[in-house]
Amino acid sequence: MIYLIYLILQPVVHPWYLIPALGLSLLTNKNTFLIWTFASIFSYQAYGNPDFKENPLFLFIEYALVFAVIFLDYFLPKSKHLIQS
Repeated sequence: MIYLIYLILQPVVHPWYLIPALGLSLLTNKNTFLIWTFASIFSYQAYGNPDFKENPLFLFIEYALVFAVIFLDYFLPKSKHLIQS
């Protein structure tokens, strides 16, 4: 959680910054870094532009996914059983 807060507050997050957190998150039931690692693919679209400029739409999609999963992982209560008796 501390590393998540640290990365969220950084102005630049390179995709390889997520590797240690992805490894640790595999030991938990949280999906935030798994989804963020997937969403980091959107960051590479800037290299297709000769000026290496980020497209704000792709950044919005990436971070919207990340914040949605943070909400689901940390703020939405999870039921223990799908069918309750």
